[in-house]
Amino acid sequence: MRIPPLLLGATMLFWGWQNGAWLTGLSLAALIEGARWVPWRWELDDQDFNRIADLSAVLFLGLIYYQYDTHAVHGIFGTLRWLPLVLLPLLAAQLYSTRDGIRYATLFISIRRAEARGRIVDGGTIDLRYPFLVLCLLSASAGTADRSRFYAVLCLLVVWALWRFRSQRYSVIIWGGVMALSLALGMGIQTGILKTRTALEPIVLEWLQERLWQMRDPYRTQTVIGEIGDFKTSDRILMRVDASGNPPPPLLREASYRTYSTGVWLAGSTRFSPLKPDIEGTSWALQAGEGPFHSANISQRLRRGKGLLALPGGSHRLEKLPVEELKQNTLGAVTVASGPDLVEYTAYYRPGESVDLKADETDLQLPRRQSALFSDLVDELGLRGLETEAVIARVAAYFKQYFSYTLVQRRSQGLRPLAYFLQESRRGHCEYFATATVLLLRAAGIPARYATGYSVQEYSTLEERFIVRRRHAHSWTLARVNGQWRDMDTTPAVWAPLEAKAASSWEAFFDFFAWLQYRFTRWRVSEGGVEMQWLPWLALPLFLFLIWRLRSTRRQQRVQVGTSSQRRPRPVGMRSDYYQIEAFLGAAGLTRPSGETPQSWLRQLAESKQLEGMDEVLKDILPIHYRWRFDPLGLDERAREEFGRRVQTWLTQQKKGTLPFK
Repeated sequence: MRIPPLLLGATMLFWGWQNGAWLTGLSLAALIEGARWVPWRWELDDQDFNRIADLSAVLFLGLIYYQYDTHAVHGIFGTLRWLPLVLLPLLAAQLYSTRDGIRYATLFISIRRAEARGRIVDGGTIDLRYPFLVLCLLSASAGTADRSRFYAVLCLLVVWALWRFRSQRYSVIIWGGVMALSLALGMGIQTGILKTRTALEPIVLEWLQERLWQMRDPYRTQTVIGEIGDFKTSDRILMRVDASGNPPPPLLREASYRTYSTGVWLAGSTRFSPLKPDIEGTSWALQAGEGPFHSANISQRLRRGKGLLALPGGSHRLEKLPVEELKQNTLGAVTVASGPDLVEYTAYYRPGESVDLKADETDLQLPRRQSALFSDLVDELGLRGLETEAVIARVAAYFKQYFSYTLVQRRSQGLRPLAYFLQESRRGHCEYFATATVLLLRAAGIPARYATGYSVQEYSTLEERFIVRRRHAHSWTLARVNGQWRDMDTTPAVWAPLEAKAASSWEAFFDFFAWLQYRFTRWRVSEGGVEMQWLPWLALPLFLFLIWRLRSTRRQQRVQVGTSSQRRPRPVGMRSDYYQIEAFLGAAGLTRPSGETPQSWLRQLAESKQLEGMDEVLKDILPIHYRWRFDPLGLDERAREEFGRRVQTWLTQQKKGTLPFK
């Protein structure tokens, strides 16, 4: 079943239009349709097609890895959008070769093995043009460029594909009416499917994320004592901060928490509310206020395009942040609900200001089991009756004078971890200092909260900006002073140098590759909706290597397509007795046209009924000829002799006039 001229190219253009990849679609359409005008064909055998199929398999696996690593379960749609590029090498090999189809053994390793073991003699072939056409239409449906016109163009392509195969028994008017009715019903069904998909897709995707990936809640409604300590041994770079020559913000806050219970800090009943951007969709106001402001350029990687932003305290506005949805809660946490893998933004902030919820009784609550411990500590330090500033200064001095920093915690002797930290060891990391400070201030009557985020302290000469590693994860206290929430960090300042000394000696080496990865991710994300248009160019070296491999290992030459008398004889396959049939038909004026494959040519002769016996050549003789020509195992001597006798019998019948011309 021959495909209408230019239909494949038009479908490829439609795919490029729907996926915002016009240049790629135009280039591939030219590649596909160019086979109609190129006057040569490659003589590719089964081994060559197997290599090309293996290349397509590598591209397919790479596409799946990239999409699912970048977009998680949403990578299903990204994989579908770019799937035609995976099958393109095989289609191009078929179009530019002397074959009319691809063997099933080329597509399936299981059939290859069965043929090698003799379980299957001939696995059959498939013409990839129509499957590729359907795949392009399916992939175009996953695009988002212009959904309003998608179905209209789809109908046009379907009518184009079916036009030449319409029944001649009915008039064009009847055929057109049936097609119009069918397409109208299809439109109704499509509308229903889209509505159902809109309703079910969020539910299904959420279920898949929960069941298959077990992804954590991006809003992070709780944190556990000891959680940050697990990050302290990692050198991985998470963020980059550039303050344009000015000192960077010392702390970048992700979230804050109000309720402490059995070693867990909870955010409480706070909710995230969506923020509204400006007209361009890249500027987001967090709170009202006029400048002057400090500014910091922050580059941050988001997992699956979601996560909390790390912001300086007192942030008023975020600029150059191209995300689809941004939310904020009453405790000052800002989260990206939908965005790219890498976000780069400018935070304008004024230290000492915040958008956090005003203090209430929750910010003074103490855990019941430890209220006596902190009440006694308030009396011991003489904090009752002091002004807020004096209490803060005395608490900071207490932790600085009597406590030290360590990541290694000894087991307590019957005491809870926090009580052991205050009464026995007096050694711990930031979570212990921050938690103890919050509860001690509350016991003294000062509202306080527990904050988590990162410390900005390390300058990279390679990147010429500050970098934030995973080990820079930090927690500290928010204290309510004079109507504002103030950052208060009682963790000994020595913690940063101590952790830097424990860093791996390979840190500079890994930092270099992390910088390269950052630059690549930045370039890829900057491509926006056409982020995958670079894939064909990335695969170009693989195609060039494949062509070199074919020419160097098999020393194949391009052969001009013409009559059988113009073909160069080859040691194997080209000595096939089938060419005697072509010579006989050519002498009778039925020469095979230039560029026409034997299978297509013989099928046309059989359908035209010009000569009896063409069905026998097409169904019985030509398949054996193809096996002789292209199968690596070829034909043994006995099979070749039998094949020669069958060809001679056919020729004898023709010459005797047993099967006369009509």
